[in-house]
Amino acid sequence: MKVPSINDAILDIPIVYTKELTESIKDEKTVVNLARGDSEFQTPKPVIDYLTGILPDPGSGPADFNSSVGKWTHYEKGKGSKRLREAAARKYERESGLSVDPGCVLVTQGGMNAIFTAFITVTKPGDEILIPDPCYVAYDPISNYLLSGRRGKRIRLKEENNFILTVDQLDKARTNKTKALILTSPLNPTGSLYDAASLKKITAWCIRHNIFMIHDENHEKEIYDGNKHYPAMLYDKGREHTILLNSFSRLGMGGWRLGWIVAPKRIMKALELAHSYINMTCNTFVQEAGVFTLDNYDTLGYDAIFMNYRKKRDLLVPALNALPGFRCLMPKATCYAFPNIRDFFNNNKRPILDTDTVMLKRRIRENPGRKDAYGRELKLCRESVSFAVHKFLLFKAGVGVIPGLAYGPGSDDYIRFSFSVKREAIEEAIQRLKGMINSL
Repeated sequence: MKVPSINDAILDIPIVYTKELTESIKDEKTVVNLARGDSEFQTPKPVIDYLTGILPDPGSGPADFNSSVGKWTHYEKGKGSKRLREAAARKYERESGLSVDPGCVLVTQGGMNAIFTAFITVTKPGDEILIPDPCYVAYDPISNYLLSGRRGKRIRLKEENNFILTVDQLDKARTNKTKALILTSPLNPTGSLYDAASLKKITAWCIRHNIFMIHDENHEKEIYDGNKHYPAMLYDKGREHTILLNSFSRLGMGGWRLGWIVAPKRIMKALELAHSYINMTCNTFVQEAGVFTLDNYDTLGYDAIFMNYRKKRDLLVPALNALPGFRCLMPKATCYAFPNIRDFFNNNKRPILDTDTVMLKRRIRENPGRKDAYGRELKLCRESVSFAVHKFLLFKAGVGVIPGLAYGPGSDDYIRFSFSVKREAIEEAIQRLKGMINSL
């Protein structure tokens, strides 16, 4: 019997670009989970109290035949609540001296929705999007698998340059099809941070070549050692080439699914239309809680939380550098460490690959059809250094990490550790890793 076909390109998305890895690690209760990307802390209590306080508000009531009962019951405007867009504008003025027109802000359902909406709006089939490698996992699947006809083109960042993109690299990568650059600062997974001079040069390059500069600034609050975040729009005086993407995810509100886009006025109508058919609008009362969060940020305890992140970073990174075969730069930002593990793999190839074989056989026993969750044939990961090491640490040490391959094909010599976890989890992971090294 014939059955309808689907878009098979979706099933071609590599497993490392999906949430299957992090979700499977989370489900293993005996594993120390340093693969997580979520915040370790709960939404601050004043935000929760504010939300629960406003929810019962019935509104003004049926004063006329067009009035609706229930202030937070109904759809918000497609562009987002005016109050939240104004709060976002105040945030940029207050923190960066950047003047933003609230009419140039679009509220989205989290950062992922912002990425997809921006990509589909500013590119057409045949266009290229320049994507640094490593970078956030979503950029490649969206541009190369979900948006038909677009191409995400990788630019490999260099460890010796602290994983910072240069204008020379951009010159070599650009073609007449290049339409946009997606730049992440602070950078998940490396913890790199673009200073004002680097960001200014790259923004000027995009303007000179008439390319959209899409700046994903989601981790902007997780910055250490006196460093500072700069929105790229500061360096676009004409406000025609830069787009900012941000969200509330790093503020202990990942599950609230709330984000925003700041973009040139001339493309706002297109962004709004695209968003209206992707997501229509965002949760009404959550947007009001977002207003409270942005306007009261300084009183909600975030600075102390991120200072504690720095302390855990200072515990984890030296411990990683003490492991034979590991080499890790000190991250300036984010909640991630990204050690190079190529020497560790080369020095321990036999036990690492033997472990891979054992784990594969176990999965095949559990799944006799030799298929993974996506219906694809199970295979050894001998072609991937980071995937093999990820599985080795998981199986031998009970420590969950993300393989560098998830962040780009040029990042296979690395793995990502999160320090957005309890300090006790980091301490336990360090002891397990030391024990694993001693057993080799």
